[in-house]
Amino acid sequence: MTDNTFNVSPSQFGNPLLLTIAQVAELLNLGRTKTYELVMSNRIKSVKLGRRRLIPRSNVEKYVSELSDESEED
Repeated sequence: MTDNTFNVSPSQFGNPLLLTIAQVAELLNLGRTKTYELVMSNRIKSVKLGRRRLIPRSNVEKYVSELSDESEED
């Protein structure tokens, strides 16, 4: 699931700092609904710019790191 509205591949810009829900879903290998749940429950922190909800790449990485920490505790 890629967001190529303007037919521009993400590799042309390197690693964007802000990601769409669709990009985060693809990175995490999750569905869009589950990704929205994580964002709306504040498990993954997001920002709102105008009408768009974007997720800083660092917040996605932090979420994955927290998942790793949780699984080590189990």
